[in-house]
Amino acid sequence: MTGRTALVVVDMQNGFCHPDGSWARAGYDVTPLAAVIEPCRRLVGLARRAGVPVLHTRHVHVGDFPIVAHLFPELVASGYLAPGSWDADGVDELRPAPGDPVITKTRFSAFWDTPLRALLHERGLDTVVLCGVLTGTCVDSTVRDAAYANLNAHVVADATADMDTATHEHALKVIGTAFGWVTTLDAVGEQWR
Repeated sequence: MTGRTALVVVDMQNGFCHPDGSWARAGYDVTPLAAVIEPCRRLVGLARRAGVPVLHTRHVHVGDFPIVAHLFPELVASGYLAPGSWDADGVDELRPAPGDPVITKTRFSAFWDTPLRALLHERGLDTVVLCGVLTGTCVDSTVRDAAYANLNAHVVADATADMDTATHEHALKVIGTAFGWVTTLDAVGEQWR
């Protein structure tokens, strides 16, 4: 990782991670997602102490992404990640600090139709370290688009999660094979100390 790095905290929202959120209400086990709140919080602390900028993404559902309605009708019916809702808010443990950019996205990738690429370019950043959820969709899509934008992307394996271990591990394997690097919280901590 170079000195021109940002930490991107991907979709650590009530809807995904909280036991009262839309995913849990729809019957999904959000335990694996909630389990990475603390590793993400530690990573944010390391970033702040090292002077690494912290950015947050927030996924919102505005009804114009038909595949979500097709695959997860029970989520959409529950008001899943509605803009301005508690469901779409970040979890309390990872509230953005004053000055932390929050990128609102309507697709899995944090680069699709958002200002993220321009924001990184304006700050002279060429590397992103990612933590958060879901490894197989939002994290993976963001890493792929980072690679297409000629950015270096490092995914922190023990600070990311998916609904099940197999999906998480498969996504990490694909990411590490073709789109970026897979690392650990301890390894990032060593680099940022």
